[in-house]
Amino acid sequence: MIWKNFFIVLLSSATLAQCFAETELKIEVTRKADDCERVTEEKDLLYVHYTSFLENGTKIESSYDRGQPMYLPLGRGKIIKGLNDALVGMCIGEIRKITVPPHLAYGNEGYKDDNSMLVNCLRCFFFFKIKNCV
Repeated sequence: MIWKNFFIVLLSSATLAQCFAETELKIEVTRKADDCERVTEEKDLLYVHYTSFLENGTKIESSYDRGQPMYLPLGRGKIIKGLNDALVGMCIGEIRKITVPPHLAYGNEGYKDDNSMLVNCLRCFFFFKIKNCV
């Protein structure tokens, strides 16, 4: 009986560790900035080019397709939490590959009922501090 309980605990621990490993926000800097005088902070407004994919490679959307970068306000609740958290500390010219788990994106149902991770590739062109803006 003791061995049976030991294996159940061991299996449960392994399963829990696997679940936590798959639900973390992943940030990969694919291109460092040449010079970085200041990094992005909460309440900054970023001007970025981006492409968003599901983890299976299906493209969701891209500012490149529209031919125009996009403004992203940090710390205003206007973008998904995982993306907001991953963009803090970024430099002008830096490119990041950000993998966002469902609970930090669109919830457990995921994007359009697909419970997969979102993969975002972003390049920051410039940013500035915004005050008293909604």
